[in-house]
Amino acid sequence: MKVFNMAFCLLLFISAYSFAQIENKPPHHMRERLSQLEKIKLIETLEMDEETTLKFFARRNEHQMKIDQLVALGDEAIQKMEVILKSGKYSTTEELRSLIEEANSG
Repeated sequence: MKVFNMAFCLLLFISAYSFAQIENKPPHHMRERLSQLEKIKLIETLEMDEETTLKFFARRNEHQMKIDQLVALGDEAIQKMEVILKSGKYSTTEELRSLIEEANSG
């Protein structure tokens, strides 16, 4: 009976640990809806007219696209480092440093 209880506890711990690793990202339509609500709230709070609103969100969208590109570059560099480290192949310190700098700049 002790073996069964111990195995059950171990199984419970492992399953709880694996569920903790899952990222909870909202669905795409929920992100769009939140973005729309954010825009409405900004317009109301800042009391912008139509012309100002168009300029503001055009610049904001450009800035957000730049941020997304930088985040993607950083994520890409991190994935490269993970592949190198998980593969166990020998890599030079300089190679890893360049990937770290790439991740930090992105």
